[in-house]
Amino acid sequence: MSKNYNKFQFPLISVILGILLGAIVMWIFGYDAIWGYEELFYTAFGSVRGIGEIFRAMGPLVLIALGFAVASRAGFFNVGLPGQALAGWVMSGWFALSNPDLPRPLLILATVVIALVAGGIVGAIPGILRAYLGTSEVIVTIMMNYIVLYTSNAFIHSFPKDIMQSTDSSIRVSANATYQTPWLAELTRKLSYEYWDFSLLSLQLQLSGSCLRRQLSVLKSVQLVSIQMLLNTQVFQLNAPLFYQ
Repeated sequence: MSKNYNKFQFPLISVILGILLGAIVMWIFGYDAIWGYEELFYTAFGSVRGIGEIFRAMGPLVLIALGFAVASRAGFFNVGLPGQALAGWVMSGWFALSNPDLPRPLLILATVVIALVAGGIVGAIPGILRAYLGTSEVIVTIMMNYIVLYTSNAFIHSFPKDIMQSTDSSIRVSANATYQTPWLAELTRKLSYEYWDFSLLSLQLQLSGSCLRRQLSVLKSVQLVSIQMLLNTQVFQLNAPLFYQ
């Protein structure tokens, strides 16, 4: 009973402490923390669209976290999940762009399988090196992230011109390849943005794309493939990673 209780106790305490720390920071800088959290929860849970956005953003993160949990259970620390997800993302996107006329069920199934295989191959390399050469999976998976990033950059730039709309960005995938569900898209599209217009938090969400680019530029980080796909459910493109100097 005590062990099961601790499973919920520590995450709950962490969330509460995070909320309190956020409130303290807001108060220090002169902001109303109560109003801020009220707007936060209202924006997130006050409409069908808001709830849909939560699931849209949460989906990839949950799947990646499950991948980490499997390795953690086996006693390994897999920090190569961004690279593994990126490999699956690029390969499935390439297949969808190259075969736009396949039947939708077959195309969606194929992209899922290709992504699994591509990510699995990238994840298997550190495992094989650890098993046969005793290398550190932490170091190898970190290095694999950059290898996959640079390889993806070169691979996307080698795409045929007929599936590219610019040097760094592909055209949209066909309707047969999209994972969108029409009735869900229509349900959220009917909702107005009027709830978001005067909220500082919602403004940050609407400008998150440009803000993320500026932050990456300052930090000399990289833009992963298709940040636009994460921020916009209406577009599915492959964008080559950009390196900021």
